[in-house]
Amino acid sequence: MRECLFSIVVSGGTSKGRVNYRSAMDIDKLMDAFHRIVASVRSENDLDCCWDAILNITGQTGNETLAKADIRADLSSITLQLTSAIQLEPIPSTIKLLWFGLFDARQGEKKFAGYYFAGWANETQIQEGGPSPYFPAHRYLTSTLLNTVKDESCRFSGRDDQFSVLDYAVMFGAAATLSKFAAQNAGIQLPIYVGFDSGDFACIKRSPN
Repeated sequence: MRECLFSIVVSGGTSKGRVNYRSAMDIDKLMDAFHRIVASVRSENDLDCCWDAILNITGQTGNETLAKADIRADLSSITLQLTSAIQLEPIPSTIKLLWFGLFDARQGEKKFAGYYFAGWANETQIQEGGPSPYFPAHRYLTSTLLNTVKDESCRFSGRDDQFSVLDYAVMFGAAATLSKFAAQNAGIQLPIYVGFDSGDFACIKRSPN
């Protein structure tokens, strides 16, 4: 096993992340999955069809835990969390895109999916890093689906191929799907970006203008 530095570039997003993979072929497969996931989330207007496409792209259609996950109930919960947070701290007019970020979180020995939203004035600010100009106090979101994906990835922590697919590709796909539809349900018209705090990201919904 070796540690590889890779960079995935898509229209509206680019970044670098450091992840353990066994071969360059693993990276190529993940890059291909990432691009296909971005395209599917951008084009699909039905929640269930979008999630089915993610599972198909990542080879997880046979994973009963993920296939049976109640994504609609999770979306309703996230939409409520998002709208409540924005009501408390409205998005300033200077903010031109909304960011949904992913990070590894832990409570005691339990690992779970860190998930939050913030706002930026432009994509350059994302690439440069630093404090987000819109960073609401109630930015953290709880997702049953993302935590289920995290649990599944932990089950395969000794198998690098499955762990990478779940903790990277499926995690991104689930977050992208939930973020797009939650923002849509909340009436947010800004472009939507989704990504890992320490890695790859993409614009998964552009401004209707």
